[in-house]
Amino acid sequence: MVAKKNFIKTMALVVTCMLCLNSEGMLWAYEQDSERREGEKLELRVGYVAGLTRLPLVISHANDQGSFENVNIVLDGFHSWTALEAAVRAELVDAAVMTVPITLVMAGENVPISIVGSMSKGGSRLMVTNGKSFNDLKGKIIGVPGLDSSENLLLYSALDDSDLILGKDIRAIEAGSRRCVDFLHAGTVDAVFPPEPYPTIIENEKIGYELGEAKSLINNDICNVIIVHNEVIDQYEDAISEWLASIEKAVDTINDDRRNTGGRQVAIAQQQYFEYDPEVVMKVLENSNKTITYTIDPPTKEELNKFYNVASEMNLISVSVDFDTLLKTDIAQMAGKKQQPDKRKRKRK
Repeated sequence: MVAKKNFIKTMALVVTCMLCLNSEGMLWAYEQDSERREGEKLELRVGYVAGLTRLPLVISHANDQGSFENVNIVLDGFHSWTALEAAVRAELVDAAVMTVPITLVMAGENVPISIVGSMSKGGSRLMVTNGKSFNDLKGKIIGVPGLDSSENLLLYSALDDSDLILGKDIRAIEAGSRRCVDFLHAGTVDAVFPPEPYPTIIENEKIGYELGEAKSLINNDICNVIIVHNEVIDQYEDAISEWLASIEKAVDTINDDRRNTGGRQVAIAQQQYFEYDPEVVMKVLENSNKTITYTIDPPTKEELNKFYNVASEMNLISVSVDFDTLLKTDIAQMAGKKQQPDKRKRKRK
């Protein structure tokens, strides 16, 4: 009996020692892991849908991915805005270049995201197979990137100004961006409203032309914004600021290359991401003052409110959105300050 008690005491001591050693080992491992994480760069997973209105995103990655101090960017391409939205909601990506309407819907549903910048203004064109005005489209079908896309909301607003009702006088269907050319070829739609380079491809293939009355439809509108999950911003603001500074530098690179080579260098660089024909991209960039203006500046509250009001009329959103909370303009301002020294150096050369 005594032997049994001694054995139990011995085993208890052994287990206690093992637990103590294990706890110390776990503590040491935690401390080592904390030190490792503090010394590591943030791996930022960024989702996007291909399109030349998102060109600064990939030029930034191509030029600066190996030189970031605080962040590694992992780009993840999606074939549709619906798929990208699902990835943002499920936190499969940390950041994304997203349409304004979808961003507003997610913010209204308390998805913890913030707008930290943009990519461009304009960049989409209404391409038709017949007609010269909106009235000529009455009874026709228009293909849009998505029913909750920026293009569809701007189309709704433009038709309303012409006393036409989208859904009654003119029907819109989801055609995506890449498929819109096929839709026109097949006669599935009478017009499409895609982002570049698809309008230029349509012109090259002589299957459509830009509707004259719609030329100023979205030339001054921010259709895509850069969103980041709030938790990532709170923990890694310097890393996000460094990334935005790189995107702003990419905007300068695109504009400089367009002036110097007609956009040849960036047209080649985008191939590994978007896979567009460089000649088509160069044609778009040569006319970028007419179609796309690249900028990192976040949208204003007034610009967001314009989309919000139209989305409400279209019953896409039914809850309020706090623009003061959604917009984080200070990070883009920090990024701008980081870019200023580089711009001064370029001017002195």
